[in-house]
Amino acid sequence: MIAIDAETRRRWLKGAILPAIGILLVLAALPWFFQGKGGDADASAPNPVVTPTAWTIKIASVNVDAPLVGIDATSSLTLDPPRNPQQVGWWKQSATPGAKAGKTVVTGHTVHTGGGQFDHIGNLTKGAEITIISAATTVTYRVVRIQKISKAEVDKDAMNLFGQKNPHNVLELITCSDWTGHSYLTNTFVWATPIRVAPTAPAA
Repeated sequence: MIAIDAETRRRWLKGAILPAIGILLVLAALPWFFQGKGGDADASAPNPVVTPTAWTIKIASVNVDAPLVGIDATSSLTLDPPRNPQQVGWWKQSATPGAKAGKTVVTGHTVHTGGGQFDHIGNLTKGAEITIISAATTVTYRVVRIQKISKAEVDKDAMNLFGQKNPHNVLELITCSDWTGHSYLTNTFVWATPIRVAPTAPAA
């Protein structure tokens, strides 16, 4: 674990900046959710508190269909994703889906043995559509950029990657990537911009 001085912690939390060091430590360590060939969950792993939301995220082109649950950064500046790899975490200090401004930060699991909701988001291409749906509203986003970023680069560019001062809303998906057999070397980031906010159609 990397120690972070109190003044840096105060500035990040005051500015509602996602702790990049925390997300790197957690996302890079995702193999502890699934150990071995069978992908069994590690019962000794911490189980962060999650908050149910009214939202579901769907990305048809890479088979994502998962509830969004709210997650918080811990006091040690770690963003713990939900332990269940079939859930996707929305950082509650980031913008809500479809907001007028800010970044909507969403993290999901890549599991090297399979079974994570975000196993294949690195295969997304520009123009792919992402929907975030509640009973009342459907927000449709279009992918504009996909990039793998090293741990060191994410740490260095944290203020830009996770800051909330965007004049327009951006959806930012994050998962781990480049499995070596022991750990993940990089994080995959996907950015998408909203193209439509509409009432959710009634179920047939």
